[in-house]
Amino acid sequence: MFETDESSEVLEKSVWQGYVLAFAIGCFVTFLIFFFILLPTVKRTVAESTERSAQRKFAADLQLNPLDAQLTRATAALQAATQDRDQCKARFDRQTILYDNTIPIDPGKIWIIPADVEPISTGEHHVTYTHYDPKTKQETAHFYPKKP
Repeated sequence: MFETDESSEVLEKSVWQGYVLAFAIGCFVTFLIFFFILLPTVKRTVAESTERSAQRKFAADLQLNPLDAQLTRATAALQAATQDRDQCKARFDRQTILYDNTIPIDPGKIWIIPADVEPISTGEHHVTYTHYDPKTKQETAHFYPKKP
């Protein structure tokens, strides 16, 4: 009485599976477009907007109180210069020690310079160097210098 055709069920399943697959591919493509195109554009726009609002705020502060704005700018410049000075000073607080490795058991110190440098080896000398950090009072591992 009620006969069902198996071929029509298989056909309906494959059409339904095709729709699900097309939907999944569409979602994936939408995600890729959002992630690689829209998201960086939005981040860039937000950064530009923030920068413009900071510039407007600075201009308004400058009009209201020019001395305070100058003080703020000078303080920021002083902090940047202090940071640069500390980084430079940290390099020169360390020492580079050059060792003569002709006697492998007890290498002798050839020279010590008060800077964090990488020596260049010339000739047939067997030397290594270390860096001494006065804060930790330790030397680093022995390194071989560069050859020219």
